[in-house]
Parts: sequence; structure tokens; C-alpha cells
Amino acid sequence: MSTRGPLYGSVESGGTKMLCLLGTGPDDVAAHMRFPTGEPGPTLARVVAFFREATADHGPPAAVGVASFGPLELRRSHPRYGFVTNTPKPGWSNVDVQGRLARELGVPVTIDTDVNGAALGEGRWGAARGLETFVYITVGTGVGGAAVVGGRPVRGLVHTEIGHVAVARQPGDGFAGNCPFHGDCLEGMASGRAAAARWGRPAEELAGQELRRAVELEAAYLAEGLRNVVYCTAPERIVIGGGMSVLPGLFPLVRAELAKRLAGYPGLPEQEADDFVVPAALGSMAGPAGGLVLAARAATIARQDGASPDDTSPDAAAADAAQNRANVAQNRVYADRPRHEENRTHGRRTGETAISDSVRLETDVRAWLLHDALPGDSVRHARPLPGGYTNESIMLTTRRNERYVLRRYGSGGGGTAVRRNPCEVEAALLTRLRGRVPVPELVAADPDGRATGRPALVYRFVQGVMLSGPLADASPEGADSLGREVGAALARIGMFALPGPGYFEEASLVPRPARRDVTSDLPEFVERRLSAARHPDGRPGGTGRAAQRLSSSDVATLRWLAERSARPCAAVCGQRSLVHNDFNPKNVLVERRGDDRWQVAAVLDWELAFSGSPLVDVGNMLRFADDYPTAFSRGLTDAFQAGGGLLPPDWPRISRALDLFALTDILTRPPDDDLFARARVVMLRHAAHERGLRRSPSNQISPFI
Repeated sequence: MSTRGPLYGSVESGGTKMLCLLGTGPDDVAAHMRFPTGEPGPTLARVVAFFREATADHGPPAAVGVASFGPLELRRSHPRYGFVTNTPKPGWSNVDVQGRLARELGVPVTIDTDVNGAALGEGRWGAARGLETFVYITVGTGVGGAAVVGGRPVRGLVHTEIGHVAVARQPGDGFAGNCPFHGDCLEGMASGRAAAARWGRPAEELAGQELRRAVELEAAYLAEGLRNVVYCTAPERIVIGGGMSVLPGLFPLVRAELAKRLAGYPGLPEQEADDFVVPAALGSMAGPAGGLVLAARAATIARQDGASPDDTSPDAAAADAAQNRANVAQNRVYADRPRHEENRTHGRRTGETAISDSVRLETDVRAWLLHDALPGDSVRHARPLPGGYTNESIMLTTRRNERYVLRRYGSGGGGTAVRRNPCEVEAALLTRLRGRVPVPELVAADPDGRATGRPALVYRFVQGVMLSGPLADASPEGADSLGREVGAALARIGMFALPGPGYFEEASLVPRPARRDVTSDLPEFVERRLSAARHPDGRPGGTGRAAQRLSSSDVATLRWLAERSARPCAAVCGQRSLVHNDFNPKNVLVERRGDDRWQVAAVLDWELAFSGSPLVDVGNMLRFADDYPTAFSRGLTDAFQAGGGLLPPDWPRISRALDLFALTDILTRPPDDDLFARARVVMLRHAAHERGLRRSPSNQISPFI
């Protein structure tokens, strides 16, 4: 270990693993530790423990730099600077990573994205060493990129998203792309996930002609994206890392394809040189090395009490000095509040006597909880739980350290023509299904809202994580286990028979109107939604976000799909099984039962349930199947059938048709832009598949598997 210069701390915070190190550079490491990324509280506690132990052996770091998964709030003027924001990783949304580490370690801490961190590492010690302006792109499961200009990663409202630039489709390439937001952007066409979807297996398993074609397409799409990068950022060099970058013969092809697309403009010889587009040099050490660069800059701030962590020039010092002090003050303010990550791990402060954090319950709600729902106990802490667009769920922690969930309901009906009480329906289902299907234990309900002002119920908290979390990172064995558990639960739901098809109005769970199948009027349903979602001037497209996003072409496609899907829906008319009707990964909690073994802990949010075909729930769960491991979908359908569920030969098409009801709701009443974009991609893929069936009716290959 070298003793020259101060020691710095680095944290590479990834979606599946954390790497902490203490040192001065990638070849000069005093201590390091790698461990899985778990819930925020314990994970950050392990980071703190590592640096405290390393400090005892080697001395303290002058500062710590964090290169983290995101998205992140990186505006230093923002009160939530250093927070992970709305991430799909369960439990990590709204977690103050930078603030907590700064408070507990007592040294300057700065944070940036993992891709920006890797770029800084390559700029300091790797393939872009000595350059002021360059671009780093990682092409792995997804595609990420960082533009470094004047030695600083470019960012404004958010960090750069090079992976989502538009690329021209290559001749003869019929692959639709698999970006959930844009379909055929750079990530949708060139990522490792895209290659696996295109070829049916990971790129590293390809050989022969398939491998040659895969390399050609990869080079072409990367060159398409790099043309945008060259003209927008004028880099001195482009560095490419990630698993796809090791495809044999890739870089000479990328350089040749890029030269063709630049077409002699601006005609700089540097852009045609072999060192203009190069492979990354640091490999897996790029991110941790970038953390050391960030730490060094944070230490400079501390010495100068001025310059920004990403710019140590004198001109930046005065502008950022006051903000640095404001961030410290803001951290002190947040330190006096219960932290989100502490809540996730159920951490509690001694002497806490009032309901705290971001939820303050009304007097009538607290009275109902005290006297009716939780007699003999009282709530001392309440916080919101993620998910839900119409109703809200609140975690309650009592003085007896018991945990419950309070569900409060918005306007009822779920968009149906039936006057229904969703709270009463959900309470009845939780009672009837208990012991047959994994559901929470109902404690109390106020279905009419007479005591609480709006319908509400309370059930016991169920330990588990949203299915979407482990599903994103699962091994093939883990994905198969998840799929089989979910499929078995779905089969048990479908075995619950009802008097007839239709929606439930109240606790009797007798469908109304009698024997009216709710999946029999898809074209009419679509027209009602489109009519309700028109612009004030009469143009179709929807209100709010939908008004800005749903084009006339989209409306035509949706109508065409509805007409095409009416016949598959008719094939299951009259079925009278219980249907959850919102059966997706955010409403399924799972628990680990060993290495790559899982079980369903609970199925949540039953307020939209009705009587009909279980294939509705199959379509719900597999709506975004392109984002899931293949083993999950296969495990789900195998276990569903093994549990007594029926899958007719054309079940994929029927499931897609039935899911069009939910897709139409999302497209015409989108809760947010991201979900709208993903739903639109699914709609366009379904349309492409239907057109393929029209040309070749014998083609029944499922896009789900």
C-alpha cells in the first residue's frame, strides 16, 4: 500500500451489489468489501461499518465518493440533493444516500450516477486519460452513457440518457425493440436485453452466422447512436464498456459504420483514427475508480470551502460555497426527522410519542383506529406505502410494535357501469379468501366511511417485497421459482367459483347485473374511454398527459385492436372464476425461502376484482413479459396448469385481448408518463402481432414466452 497522498473512500452502489474501498487509485487499495444490495437501512449501515473498520486499520478517508444506481437528485441547490428518487428497486425510492453517509461518517461525501462515476474513472486512469472532453458508454443489460465536457459530467435537470437516443432501423431487421418507453431506441435495439430478445438467448451464447449477424447489427446501431453523440458533444474520444462491448470484431466494425454515417462531415482525421472509438480499460474497476475521483473533488471542496464537487476551478468556488453550507444545514434538518430508510427497516426513535413523518391522520381516523380497529393499542407512527393511483395505503406502527396497513379508498367503481363499493368488495374477499389464497388478514373495515370520512379498512402488515424487485435481478433458477409460485397462486384464485360473470357491488360478491359478462363489449368499452378522453375541441387523445401523448394514429390502432380482439374475448365469455383484475408485480409480495427459492407472501389490492376468465390475470401479469426472464413466464404457465388452471391453445392471444381493457384505461387515463409510454409500446407490439396473424393465421407463437 502506497503512503503517498491522502486516502479516499469509494462506494459503487449497484442494483444488486455494493463495492466499498479505501485507497488512492485502482492499483492502490488499502481495504475493500463487496456485499449484496439489500434494504437501504442495513445496506448503508454496512457501508458505514466498513469505513469505520477501515479507518481503524488505515486511517480516515479525506472524503467519500458514491457512484450509484438511480435515478438520483443531483441538483446541489435542491433540498433533496443526494437522494435516490423514483427507482424501481424496492425500498430505495426517496432514500437520502449522500446525507446519511455524510452524517454518520463525518467526512465530505459527494454522489453521482454509476455511469458518470465510471466515466470519471476512465478519464483519470483508463481509456480517456488526459482528455477533457469524451463520452463513456456502457452497453450491458441496458445502455447508459456519460458525456464529460471540460472534465465534468454533463447534467442539468437530470443526468444524460444516451441509451434512449433515436436510431434508424437497419434494413431487414424486423425486431421491434424492447425499450419499455421507446421500443426501438439505442437501448431497445443494442442492449444485452435486446440481443437476448432478438436471438432467443444471450449474445455470449451465439455462434456462427448468428454471431456474425449479431455483431453487424450491434455495430450498426451503436454507430447510429454515436453519430448523435459526435454531433451533440464533439468528444475527443468515445469509450465503450459493458458486456456487449466484448463481442468479437465489434470495434473495427463500429469505427467503419460510424465513418459511413458521418459521411466526411466535419471531416476531422481524429474521428477516423483507431483511437477515436475504443474499449474501456478499467473493466469492473471503472465505477469504484470514479468514486475515488468524486471523493478527491469533495475533499477539495472541504479545503477550499467553495468549488463544486465536479469543478475545482476558482470561478465556481464563490457560486457553490453558500450552497454547500446550505446542504449541510439541510442535512441537519433532515437528521431531526425519521428517515425513509429507517422506516423501511422499521427503525424507531425512543421517546417518539406522536404520529410522525409525512402522514398526519385526521382526528376521526385516529379515533376509529383507537376505539374500533385497534382497541387497546394506539398508532405512534404512520407513513405512506408506494403504489396505488386511486387509493392510498399507509403503514401503521403501534405502541405495541405491531404493524398494520390502513387502506383508504378514492372514488369507487373502478371505471365500471356498476355502482360498487370497492372497500366493501375488498374486505369481503380478504375474509373469504383467507386460508385459500395468500392474502393479508383483515382487522377492521369502515366500508361506508361513516366513522372515517371515506371508506377504509385495516389489515395486518405482511412481510415481503414486491415481485418486481427480485424479478428484475433473478437468476434463471430464481425466475423459475418466482414464476411457479405466482402461477400456483393464480390457479388458486381461479378455482374460486362464483354464481355468474360480472362485477361485484358489495359484500355478497354476487355479480351485477346478473350474468352480464364484463369482457363482452371491448370495442364499446374502448369507444367509451376514447369519448371520455377527448380534447376540449373534440380531438381524440385524452386529458392531461394523455392529451399530449395519444396521437390520432394511436387511436386508430387501439380501435383496430379492439375490433380484432373482440372474437378472442368472446371465446371465454360466460366464465365465472374469481379475477383479481390488477394482477401485476406491484400487487404481489414474495419472500425468499433459500437460494433461488421464493414463495408468494400475499396478493394485495382486490378492489377491482370481478367474476370472469382467469386469463385476464394471466394477461395482466405477462403484459410486460419482455422485461422478465423467460424462465418466469414458463414457470408461471406450467404451475398455473398444474394447479388446475386451463390454458387453451390460443391462450396468448386471448390473454392479450383481455388485457386490452386495462391497457385502454392506462392509455386514456394515464397515471404517469412512464406507464403511458410502456403501455403504448405494448399496444403497438400487440398490433404488430395481430397483423402477423392476419397474414399467417397459423402463427400462434406467444410473445409472452
